Amino acid sequence: MNKILVEQFKPSDIVAAEKEIVCIKDLLLEANMDVDAGFYEGLILRLENATRSAKQLMKMQEEKKQSDEILQLVQEIEEQGRVNEMYRRFKGKEAI
Repeated sequence: MNKILVEQFKPSDIVAAEKEIVCIKDLLLEANMDVDAGFYEGLILRLENATRSAKQLMKMQEEKKQSDEILQLVQEIEEQGRVNEMYRRFKGKEAI
């Protein structure tokens, strides 16, 4: 699996992200053909669709970023809980 996809998207979004990327690449190739053919209406439609796909990718990236931030916060809270528990245990033994 592509390392960049793993870094940028949640595991549940990777297949959808791959499809969006393929779609964008195909649309850009077709848009290039539209320019060569002078078919500017088609060019506009393809670029609009590519833009929609890019926005969807950006949305999925943002969701991954938020998910990662929440996971990091949970891990920090769990670690802080372990530190607090160790401190309480140490303080309890010290008092004995």
